[in-house]
Amino acid sequence: MKKILYGVLILTFAVFGLTARSFAAANPEDVFTFEDGTWCVKSGGELIGFDGIAGTGEQNGETIEWCVVNPDEWEEAKGMKPGVLLHNESWENTAYAYLLLEEEALGVDGLSFRPEGWDIAVISRLSRFTELLSLYSIEYDENPFEVRKSFQARTDAVFWTKDADDNVGMAFTMADEDVQRPEEAGLFASTAVIFYPPPGVELVNDGLVILKKATKNESYEVSGVSGDGTELTLAVISVKSEKDWADADKWQDSEIKVKVPPMPEEAIPDDGEE
Repeated sequence: MKKILYGVLILTFAVFGLTARSFAAANPEDVFTFEDGTWCVKSGGELIGFDGIAGTGEQNGETIEWCVVNPDEWEEAKGMKPGVLLHNESWENTAYAYLLLEEEALGVDGLSFRPEGWDIAVISRLSRFTELLSLYSIEYDENPFEVRKSFQARTDAVFWTKDADDNVGMAFTMADEDVQRPEEAGLFASTAVIFYPPPGVELVNDGLVILKKATKNESYEVSGVSGDGTELTLAVISVKSEKDWADADKWQDSEIKVKVPPMPEEAIPDDGEE
């Protein structure tokens, strides 16, 4: 009897182990699938409705559907790495692509797709006042795709820009930890910036260009972009005295326009010659 029981236990663990390994090895698109115009989850041989975070974007004139795969929220996703699953029927090799998320980036607020090209910004809520802005450059030579660059952002808006040479940049508002606000203010200082995704070369300042940097009495937020992408609108929040940040009634709002600056030049190696 003991031998039979022992054999049953061994068989049970073996089957469970095989199932667990197979389940953990499942691709996100094998479980989370886009069918008949909606996201579904394959569970127990059936399709069930997806009630998680999802949305739609447009890139290169094509519609891209996306959903967030969170292993902590879906039993079917156990063993998977958290990420964002993209779907587009017109992609050549596969209809799906997977963006890996860091654990702190799971609170996805939305995605911003570069109008031309394959850059995607994932916006994740970190706190009441800040987001994590993660940039992915999709090249379809690997899957899943890992984040290329991360920033701590001040607002959830991303604006795609063009300089005079048609180089595409990503303008956003960055939480500026170099400038401190009184604790009573309840917000971070904010600086308006543009990031030019490096096109395979190392750029000066790693591609980050500061448009207007926060000061003790001023914060700058990117609030809009012109139709051709060459001019940005910045919201200016200012106070007469630094202590006035503690009283929102003393904040002053204004607006300025700035031309999109050129992409930083390629870094020139220092060979010791002038």
